[in-house]
Amino acid sequence: MGVGIMEVKLIGAKGLKRTNFLGQGRKPVWNEEFKFRVEFPSLDGSDDNQNNYKLNLRVFDHDTCSNDDFLGQSTIYVKDLIAIGLEKGKADFGTQKFRVILNDLSYQGEIQVAITFTAKVLP
Repeated sequence: MGVGIMEVKLIGAKGLKRTNFLGQGRKPVWNEEFKFRVEFPSLDGSDDNQNNYKLNLRVFDHDTCSNDDFLGQSTIYVKDLIAIGLEKGKADFGTQKFRVILNDLSYQGEIQVAITFTAKVLP
């Protein structure tokens, strides 16, 4: 089993529908970072299902006087990133753009995300 830390940085967005983020229009800037402990049970390639290794980001606007609105979601497959990170000690996607879609697969804009995986050596 491999273990590591996945760092996800939400940098910004472009073209998101139905949002006007603090006067920034449809290009909000977030610069929010999250860290997750990740376990990768199969180092031998026996688990080839990409769906077991994905990061789902759900995007909402923030309303002060009403409920927040769901703007869409983005799915990022991270199996290869984790595998390379476990092999080399660290792997980096860099900053990439990902499509934001609704459940009906209609395009809602894009988000910019940077992802890094760093392997941890188990005693």
